[in-house]
Amino acid sequence: MEGNVGPYQLDTYHNVSLSTYTAPRADPELRRTTGPDGSPNHSWYPGPKYSDDACVVDPETEMVYELKLDKDKEGVERLLNGMILYEDARSGRREELTLRNYLGEKGVDNLLPFLGYGSNRNPAQMVDKFSEKSFSKYEELFDIKLTPDEHRAAQDPIVMVKGKGPGNVVYINRVSHNYQQPFALYVPPSKETAGEAEAWVTFITDRQVRPLHASENLYNPDSHYDLVKMAVETPVGKMEALAYGQVGTTHVLTNDKGEPVRLSAIDSYGSTITDERETPEVIDMIRGWVNKDLGTSYSTIEEFQNDFEKDKDFANRVNAYIAKKHSRDIEIADAFEKVEDPGALSAWSIAR
Repeated sequence: MEGNVGPYQLDTYHNVSLSTYTAPRADPELRRTTGPDGSPNHSWYPGPKYSDDACVVDPETEMVYELKLDKDKEGVERLLNGMILYEDARSGRREELTLRNYLGEKGVDNLLPFLGYGSNRNPAQMVDKFSEKSFSKYEELFDIKLTPDEHRAAQDPIVMVKGKGPGNVVYINRVSHNYQQPFALYVPPSKETAGEAEAWVTFITDRQVRPLHASENLYNPDSHYDLVKMAVETPVGKMEALAYGQVGTTHVLTNDKGEPVRLSAIDSYGSTITDERETPEVIDMIRGWVNKDLGTSYSTIEEFQNDFEKDKDFANRVNAYIAKKHSRDIEIADAFEKVEDPGALSAWSIAR
């Protein structure tokens, strides 16, 4: 059925199928297939993002709905009074709803703001993190037991709002063993990292919190991330959100000149970092270093990634080499405040 028409014409909504997006976490499987030209398929980190300013990701309907923020309201009310065009191919339902009413239908009372500055602003990556396949992996890797309620997080909606904050998003000094690509780190502004960078506030439900922590390796004593507080500007005002970053000293990937490398896929405004690269360029740079200094002879990125995936000792050797030869420590002092108890987040809730 078609519901009541609100302040927007129904045909002005930019809704897209979740299948439009691909998750970098799925890249190892994806690259075993080939495209029309016979070359391997890839989902390069950080993957695609939603093209407008705000959206709602619905795993149940497998849709990404445009969220039209209420310009007549302020702060969180602008968000909760925003409108979506809910579409469900299974039932044929098509209805314009406020975000508040939509969340009520989904049984969501509270939202928690987390910052997505890398692949966490990619709808497919976020849905993959809350999949049953991922839940099983978290329980095995980190010896944690997710509750039945947390398992239902796989069907919870995810709200995303585009923003920006001071600093830059750069490559970290290691390659992920899970999907054989380097990942990102948000660094605060300094003389060489001045400017602003795109950062999405990703609102999740209470029961999605522990699975999200697990997806970021937070339960590993050797985790390269801390849970920190970061402030960003968004269309609903300045917001303090939780983020996965580093405090004190941060470790970044550097090029042959010893300079940090910025993710060119992340929008930047006034950046002072001159080396900007896409992920395949960075992997190819690492492949060249490994061939030159570790005695390998990989002719393609895929050959390097395949061995990195299959041989954990090799992967550890590569990351140790990168950390020693192609990384820098950047002192960030107290730019970010560390959250000492990642489980005590009730104060961050935004009530519907």
